[in-house]
Amino acid sequence: MVYHALRLQGGHGEYILRSALSTDQASVLINMAKRSICGALLLGGALVFLLTVYIILRIRKPLLDLQQSIAQIAEGNLNAVIPVPSGGIVRDLAGGVSDMADQLRSHLQSMTLERNERQTILNAMTEAVILLRPDGNATRYNQSAAQLFHIVRQGEFNISRSGIDELLPAIQKTFESGKPFENEFTIPQIEGTPRTLLIRGVLLPKHKDSTIMLTLTDLTNLKRLESFRSDFVANVSHEIKTPLTCIIGAAETIQEEKNLPPEQFKKLIDMIYQQSNRLNALVQDILSLSSLERNIADQQKEFTRLALDAIVTNAVKLQEENAKQQHIELRIPQCDPIEIMGDCQLLEQAVSNLLVNAIRYSGSPRIDVLLVRQGQNAVIAVQDYGIGIAREHQARIFERFYRVHKERSRALGGTGLGLSIVKHIAALHRGTAEVSSEPGCGCIFRIILPIE
Repeated sequence: MVYHALRLQGGHGEYILRSALSTDQASVLINMAKRSICGALLLGGALVFLLTVYIILRIRKPLLDLQQSIAQIAEGNLNAVIPVPSGGIVRDLAGGVSDMADQLRSHLQSMTLERNERQTILNAMTEAVILLRPDGNATRYNQSAAQLFHIVRQGEFNISRSGIDELLPAIQKTFESGKPFENEFTIPQIEGTPRTLLIRGVLLPKHKDSTIMLTLTDLTNLKRLESFRSDFVANVSHEIKTPLTCIIGAAETIQEEKNLPPEQFKKLIDMIYQQSNRLNALVQDILSLSSLERNIADQQKEFTRLALDAIVTNAVKLQEENAKQQHIELRIPQCDPIEIMGDCQLLEQAVSNLLVNAIRYSGSPRIDVLLVRQGQNAVIAVQDYGIGIAREHQARIFERFYRVHKERSRALGGTGLGLSIVKHIAALHRGTAEVSSEPGCGCIFRIILPIE
């Protein structure tokens, strides 16, 4: 038996409450309590397990997936997909992050397009553009600037290495005063003529420091063209002055002298005729050269397919009589059948100019004309065996009005433009003209034209 006594306080005194329970009944109660506790523990464990599974499947896994996607976006992968659950408390959070990622992607794409557009515009500019900090280091530049100063790596250029000593003080003055500057500067070249640049500097204010923007315009070609035009006008004036003086002098003599002897009158008329022809030839050559330059610049010349061998043969036939009068033999040792796209009249004029030049000035008893195929090019060669051309003249032989023997050329009726016309005709056909010669061994003039 199991006994238990409990003291109780009553209204009229003190009482003792005693209870007794048999051992069997106590064991039954304890076992029932154990079963109830175990059942409660099992039920609680089951509930905890179900709650844990729910949290893992509906909360933790979506959060982990969302965290991985955000990490990918943070690393620069803007195309990372944000998983949005179909339900649950994470759905709204994932949806908000997905919308934010879409907006970020849209803004970055817009910024990238704007940046690419600005960079494309900068690189398309023929003018060089450079942004400089106060220490002279370049923070940004376009492709023209990189080519101008031979910049290989981005962010590794200081304006002090530009080779323009006067530029750095002008830049520092602009940083101090804030006033823009515009001056012409010269870059010395190791080979060739110095380059002339028009440089403008403007201060761009920022929050903490300032940046200066330089725009550099290359005036070298413009200066060269100005010099070329000036020389061309001077040369044309000089070439025109001589025949005009002769014509005017002969005309004044005829006008003033009423009783000229027939022989002297005929001599003056012949002089006027010869000088007029010389003047006309000069004007025609100048017009031809101008037309060729315009066609080269506009690239609008329409070509047709033609047989180059037939053109060479025709040019030789046209000069045969002229060669016979000078006791010169014209030969065609080789003439390969070649077709190209070109202008028949211009190419014939180019070959004729080379032949006339060789007949007049080479002093050769024989002139060979060849047409051969070399790879993808057709080569027209006019070879003589005369006096040749000195090396110092070969580099300039295709220049306008350049003559190796000036007085001899004028006496023979040359305008000084024949070889320049040959060079421009070759350029119009996307080809080149060149010469190779040794004094006393003759020379070879070549016109090299692409077949395709």
